[in-house]
Amino acid sequence: MTAPETFYLVTTTFPEMGWANAGDVTAIRDRAYDDYAEVRSEGRTAQVWMIETRADGRRAISEITEEMENELQRICAQRDLDIPEVA
Repeated sequence: MTAPETFYLVTTTFPEMGWANAGDVTAIRDRAYDDYAEVRSEGRTAQVWMIETRADGRRAISEITEEMENELQRICAQRDLDIPEVA
């Protein structure tokens, strides 16, 4: 069996082209958070997906948008920043 791998994908809707990636697929959660925060700071909605390859080789995809939004709100509160509003 191989070790589990986890990747993150952030998606959004761009006015000029529709639904697409908001950044590159990444194995680094902090990079996915940065992509999410950037999209939100631009006033757009975003969705964050966690893609896991389990030890048995099966893949699972989970939406973790709420987790990222909670982190964004916590960081904004700690730094006394306005929480980005979705236009």
